[in-house]
Amino acid sequence: MRTSPLTAMNHSPRLDPAVRRRFEAVVEFRLPTEEKLQAVFRGVLGLDGTSAWPRVFGTALAGSSFAEAVRVAIGAKRSALTDAGRDTVRNHGSRPRSGKSRRA
Repeated sequence: MRTSPLTAMNHSPRLDPAVRRRFEAVVEFRLPTEEKLQAVFRGVLGLDGTSAWPRVFGTALAGSSFAEAVRVAIGAKRSALTDAGRDTVRNHGSRPRSGKSRRA
């Protein structure tokens, strides 16, 4: 059985040429374009093509990886949901603990 090592790194130019020669193949993954980042935000946040938010996020995170874009999008979604819950409490008083209405 033949095994092949797999190595991943963010800064391949820093890799010593003697080490690089030992690899059979080098696969490079480019950073996503702003359009690809926008698609990530539309998908994660479930937005349609009319929302301006994907463009804002795509521009703000230009030069970031897909992983970073997904992390930020999930954080934004979580924050929006958490803030919406806080607004509900602020506008309607405290939430009932049991899920039942406070008016019994």
